Parts: sequence; structure tokens; C-alpha cells
Amino acid sequence: MKILKKTMLFTVWIIILSALGFYLVTTLINEKTDKRLFLPADTSNGHHQIEEQCDLCHEPFGELKEQGCLDCHAKSLSKASDSHEVKLFKDPRNEQMLEDMNAASCLTCHNEHQQDNYPNGVTVAKDFCVHCHEDVAEDRVTHKGLEFDNCTECHNYHDNTALYEDFLAKHLDEKDTFKEGKLPQRNFLHFYSKKAKHSLDALKLVDHNAPESVDLSLGQDWLESSHAEAGINCLDCHSKKEGDWVNKPNFSYCESCHKKTIQGFLAGKHGIRLAQELSAMTVSQARLPMLEGADAENKILNCTACHSAHKFNVVEAAVSSCLNCHADEHSIAYKKSKHFQLWQDEQQGALEKGAGVSCAGCHLPRETKGKKRKRKSKRIKRVNVQHNQSHNLSPNQKMLRGVCMNCHGLGFSLDSLADKELIKNNFSSLPKKHLKMLEMVKERI
Repeated sequence: MKILKKTMLFTVWIIILSALGFYLVTTLINEKTDKRLFLPADTSNGHHQIEEQCDLCHEPFGELKEQGCLDCHAKSLSKASDSHEVKLFKDPRNEQMLEDMNAASCLTCHNEHQQDNYPNGVTVAKDFCVHCHEDVAEDRVTHKGLEFDNCTECHNYHDNTALYEDFLAKHLDEKDTFKEGKLPQRNFLHFYSKKAKHSLDALKLVDHNAPESVDLSLGQDWLESSHAEAGINCLDCHSKKEGDWVNKPNFSYCESCHKKTIQGFLAGKHGIRLAQELSAMTVSQARLPMLEGADAENKILNCTACHSAHKFNVVEAAVSSCLNCHADEHSIAYKKSKHFQLWQDEQQGALEKGAGVSCAGCHLPRETKGKKRKRKSKRIKRVNVQHNQSHNLSPNQKMLRGVCMNCHGLGFSLDSLADKELIKNNFSSLPKKHLKMLEMVKERI
């Protein structure tokens, strides 16, 4: 009898272990299953939204893959004119540098699932610059006596465009604030009109082309929108092919007109899950402090989360849409700041367009690009809103050229971005931090 009980118990354990093993294996090899069960520790803030997709960074049952980093970050490094790109270390003259640290590999400095992660998944010590630059004081008198424990206060490893010495030299002794400072004006419609496949005449409600079965209770919102003003009718947004009506179109329907906007959105934290074909991010998945309550926590991050259908009001999206979710110190302090006062003055007509400062004005910066068509023609500049809200957040000195210096001098901007307490109170006081980079440049020229 005892032998029978042991045999039955053993059989039950075998069945349980086999079922568990089958579940774990199938979960691991199935590309569409959530694999967070296998996480050895937390992922970095930049990757936690896609942590169930292990295969993005790992080979099946294998090591980390270098290409996984480049698949997502190669374009941004190229745009930043990466100051430590791989080809630099392939130069035979720099071969010795690789003996101390393999700087040609992303994985040398960036690693996941480690408790001592610095921001952006950086896992090397803060004094790692000494491996290659221990003799910097011999080349630069201004660096004599400096330790290697705060290099990143002035220098960014990959993107140093805001701190190039020739750039600093051009902006010495600037005023703290420019009275004429303002953001460049958006001009999407000007460029869209050149390729529009329909009339740009403003539409009336009777002009709608929605099927008879569609509820038109939101028709007034559409009528007051920039879409109706530009001749964008119902089927232009709710259908991709004739006769096909989609009640709630996703971001791909916006892409037909707003391609660059969608590219930016998918590259940032708001859209990174959609870029990897995962379900859209919800507010409750964020690691930053967010407003509590079902309305905020259950909000799905897509285009209409910020640009409410059918109004698509950009003024509302610039402030209210952000503060309806974000509840960190910086966001909460915004409405008590000088920036918000300027924004209110602009909306009331007391200041010209672009002179106010909204959440989006800083975190969804306006990028101006232009190229000459003919020898005597004026330069055509296109102003795009960069919807990758992660683009200039870290290191925050990336905000200098595209955001801060629209209104402020370089020195004041550098000091402000270096003052963590000032960032918390949303720049409601003067910076108490001072970086000596500009003085160092003065000594050299």
C-alpha cells in the first residue's frame, strides 16, 4: 500500500513538473507571450515598457545581441554625430585604448537587470573616462587638477553637440534672457498643401462623407477643428480603402498625413510599445509619478490620448493633456512658474505666438529644417514638432539648442539645466549651480 501511494505521489509530481516545464518552455519560445516571468531583476527606465519582449535584446537561450541596441538607437546616434562611434576605435592609432575597455561595444557600458544602473542603463563607474583620457590635463590647461568623478557634468559620451568648444565660443557673454525670444511657428499646412490630393476648402457639417449609420454627435467638434478647415473629411481619417469604415482608427491612420510625427511618437516612451507591436502603454505602467484614479491610470497612450478626437486642439494638447497624467514635482510646479504665466499671456493675446512656454514647447521641441531650391530662392524651412518626448530629456543638455536657447543665453541655460532643484520647481527661481565651461573656453581663445 505504501509503495502504491509513493508511486502515485511520484507520478503526480512528474505530471506537475512536466506541465510546468512545458508551460515555461512554450512561454519562452513563443514570440507573442509575456516573458517577464523570466526577468532576473528590474530593467532600466528606458526599457521597462518592452521588457516582456526578451528577443529584442537576447538571442534565444543565448547572450545579449549587440544588434539589438543598434536596431533601436542607430538612427539617433547618427543624428547626434556620435562622438564615440565604433569606427573611431577601429583606427589602429586607438587600438591600445581597447585593451583597458572595449568601447566599441554597447554592452561594455550599457547592461540591464543590474541594481546599480545609472540613468539610461549605464553600468560603468562614473570615472570610466580615465581609461582613455588620463592625460587630458597635459593637452588642456583648463583641466589641471580636475578629478574624473564628474566628467558627465560637462561632457556627454555620445551626443556632445551642445558642448563643442567652437559652439561655446560663439555664445560667450550672452544675456540671460532674450526679450524677442520665441518658438518657431508650425507650418505643417504650408507643406501639406503642396501634396494634398483633395481640395483645401473649409468644410461644413453638411459636407461630411460618413456612412448613414455613423453617429454624428461629434460632428461639431470636427467642424471646429483644423481638419475641417483644411478640407479633411470623415473618410480621410476613418478609412484606408473605399467602403471600409473604422470607428476608432489607430495611429497608422494618422500616418498617411503625419508621417514624421508618428515616427517621433513611436521612438519615444509614449509609443515605444506600439513600435514593437505590443499593446499601447497605459498610464499605470509608467514609473514616473502619475495622477491616481481610474480615468488617468487606465488611459491608453495613442494619438487621441493627447489630441482628443475630433477637436485635435493643439493648445489643449500642449498643457492640459500633459497635466492630466503627469504628477511629478516638475509638472506640478509648472502652473506656478513664469513659463506658465507667459503661456497664459500668449493665449490671451498679450504676447505674440510662440512667446509663451508650454509643456510641449520644451518636451516636444520644434525642429526647423530647410534646404535651398534654387540659387536665388529663399531658404525653405519646415518646422516639425518632434513627438519623441524622450529625444532631449537625457542628458538634458540636449535641450540647449532646440529649446532653451530660443529664449535664453547659453551660459544661463547650462546653469539652469545643471541645477536639479531648479528643475523640480520648474525654473521658478534663478539657478544656484554654475558650470565653468564658458570660462574655460575664454582661457583657451
